[in-house]
Amino acid sequence: DYMSSTLGVVSTEHPYVRQLFHRIDAEDLIIPYGDSIALARVLKNLAADRTRVKTLGKAGRQLVIEEYNWRSAVEETMNAMEKVLERRK
Repeated sequence: DYMSSTLGVVSTEHPYVRQLFHRIDAEDLIIPYGDSIALARVLKNLAADRTRVKTLGKAGRQLVIEEYNWRSAVEETMNAMEKVLERRK
């Protein structure tokens, strides 16, 4: 949701998050869970680089628009259902 709103996003470690952040060159914005010092450092760096925040916001929104939308979700669901039906034949 935040990415679709053109906001810069900071997150804790998760394989799915790492995959998304890698695609917009933002893996340095992934922090260990509970690490308030790392969070403060990342937020301070982002506050000092408004251009990067805007760039990340635009890249995140574009990623969501292109790949994480209802059309893609329906396609993935239909493909999965077709595979199940094929196996039943």
